[in-house]
Amino acid sequence: MTPPSMPKAFVAVERSFRPACLNDRTRLDAILNPSAVDLRDRSAAWQKSGWKTFDPANKPYGADEVRKERQLYGGGVR
Repeated sequence: MTPPSMPKAFVAVERSFRPACLNDRTRLDAILNPSAVDLRDRSAAWQKSGWKTFDPANKPYGADEVRKERQLYGGGVR
């Protein structure tokens, strides 16, 4: 049933387009948000390098450490 506020053509297009989008969610997320990070991959990489848990007593990264992280994970200046 078509909601009264939506034209029937819009509902038909949405129904035919939506499943294709859901199958390609990862690719579309990357296109829509190029600065997004896959947290599972990043967390696995940190743990592999020895990271255990967040420590609020640690100092924030300085410019050199930020550059190193960006080089390591392929991120550029944003």
